Amino acid sequence: MMTYKQYTGSIIVLCVLFIVTGLLSSFYFHLEQLDGDLTRLGWFSEYNFGHEGKERYFNPVVTQKGDIKKTYDIIILGDSFTNKPPFDKRWHNLLLRDTGLTIGVFNLRNWSLDKLLASADYKAHPPKLLIYQSVERALKSRFYTKELDDCNRELAVNNLKPLSIKPKKVESYLIGRDKELSHNIGYGLKFLWRKVSPASQVVVHELTSDILFSSRKSGELLTYSDDMKKAEWSHELWQSFRCKMRSIQKQVESNNYTRLLVMIAPDKLTAYAPFLKEKALRNISQYNSLITDDDLNILPLLTYYHDAIEKGEKDLYLPNDTHWSSAGSELATKAVMEYLYAKGVIVKESGY
Repeated sequence: MMTYKQYTGSIIVLCVLFIVTGLLSSFYFHLEQLDGDLTRLGWFSEYNFGHEGKERYFNPVVTQKGDIKKTYDIIILGDSFTNKPPFDKRWHNLLLRDTGLTIGVFNLRNWSLDKLLASADYKAHPPKLLIYQSVERALKSRFYTKELDDCNRELAVNNLKPLSIKPKKVESYLIGRDKELSHNIGYGLKFLWRKVSPASQVVVHELTSDILFSSRKSGELLTYSDDMKKAEWSHELWQSFRCKMRSIQKQVESNNYTRLLVMIAPDKLTAYAPFLKEKALRNISQYNSLITDDDLNILPLLTYYHDAIEKGEKDLYLPNDTHWSSAGSELATKAVMEYLYAKGVIVKESGY
């Protein structure tokens, strides 16, 4: 039978062993500070999947977190592509820079579209433009409908006076990822455990090109496993999304004052689909089936990303994250601006 002294000694040895194992794991796997959501959820090494470039931050932040009691030229209602911290590097800062308009940013975690439109404050001072942004993998939860009446009904033409824009000079700076090694014992132990029991939320895909990311493992693509669920979505389901978007546009623009723009951020798997080694995954998204109606105000965002990635542009999506990089945000903003110009929603200020 183990004595108290032996028992205490065993506990001390185990504690020391855990500490040493955690530290050795940190050094052996070059465990840099966690930075991306995919490396964090999947416990992948930032040393292998962290980006080597610099990201743009705005100082001070030029857009505002939405206050329903305030009046804005543009309201953006979006998910993490719009609201993920740090707020000062999201794409809406670029939109304000390029337009000079006032922008209020609302989070879908706190505001549903119906809640926003039903607000007495919103009705009292609606925006000239409402941008409804969603990531592609959330289409089923946000746009599925059984009501298909609006699918084939022509949408009214909203001939409103365009917004006059004047680009604004704003301060920004570039900063690289923190590459300092982590000496966190718990992090080292968790990382080692995930080597034995991998997380299921994040999947690694092999690419046919190794020039699309700045990371050391540039020939591999990290994505959420949920990105693959679109393989189960039928054509009819995708068409119901389109019908719901038409219904939303009719609802938003019924005040004869506000224009709607639907902005669907392509899943990372969809954006890089042409370069996947696993050909069966290249065509599981029917994203472009949403962009078929001339009277539906939806941004053809996937075309921009496919064209840019085809040209070899690096890190449009961060290699360690599911979101856009600064370069990807610039591209999204370019797409928004070109669409709004083409639709007559914005014009350059006279004399500018």
